[in-house]
Amino acid sequence: MLDQNPEPLFCLPSPLQNGAEPLADYTNKDMKNKITYIRKLIIWWISRIPSLLGGHSDYKPLGVNHTAKTDAFVDMFSGNFVENLNRNVAREKSMFNTPIREAIIFASNTHEIHQKQKRKGKDLPYIMHPLTVGLILAKAGAWDDRIVAGILHDTIEDSTTEHKVTYEILLAKFGPSVADIVRDVTEHNKELPWTIRKQEALEHLKTMEGPSLWVKTADVVSNVSEILDDYTHDGDVVFRRFNASKKDVIANYRAVVDVLIKKWTRDEPQEENPMMLDLKTLTRDLEKLEDGNS
Repeated sequence: MLDQNPEPLFCLPSPLQNGAEPLADYTNKDMKNKITYIRKLIIWWISRIPSLLGGHSDYKPLGVNHTAKTDAFVDMFSGNFVENLNRNVAREKSMFNTPIREAIIFASNTHEIHQKQKRKGKDLPYIMHPLTVGLILAKAGAWDDRIVAGILHDTIEDSTTEHKVTYEILLAKFGPSVADIVRDVTEHNKELPWTIRKQEALEHLKTMEGPSLWVKTADVVSNVSEILDDYTHDGDVVFRRFNASKKDVIANYRAVVDVLIKKWTRDEPQEENPMMLDLKTLTRDLEKLEDGNS
């Protein structure tokens, strides 16, 4: 014969206070199966969160205000909640995930919406460059934080006074990994003469490590490849864009590429660099350009 007064499946504390529904109903006799029972148990425990926390005003479980009624928590287990949860999980695991989409929007606002920034000496939206850097990193198999940082790498350096992007802003929106990389690859004083600025950047490059080195390499591959492509079509007029002579621009980029190759082969030998072929190709093309044989 069945027990007329079965014990609860789990040992629970005393019922909710403040007039909430007692746990007398949460026993086997009222449940069709154990799954239903466990589901109600979860809902009950979620409804307890505000009182267990003692009314901390800064606690908002799953985006719900701590003063919400039990019904609000019950709604979280509705079909809409599960559907949204599944969608968000799938989105974060997808190739075109939320951080990358947000980085594209953020960079587009900084370079295009707020100032209509163009590539140096060209009628080409500047946003093409950071997007290219992100694409190079993605093709090289970089981790997401490096791809995001690549898309954002010029936002601190090139943002306007009215819409200034700072390290703190990137830290709050994209986290420390991305913010640290962007700060590390940023030239902080563009008012210095070109020669001094580039020499300081070259010395700083020698101190860069893993994540920043990935982004800097993709940045250089993008910039030098663009110059070489433009030179093929426009010749020496390309170098009029710079505050330096053709000789100095080529010498600077050769030095930068040489440092990158040495960094990857000597300082980061444990991390394979899929962009090494690009760097070696650029070295050869810059040598030909310097010799006037291209």
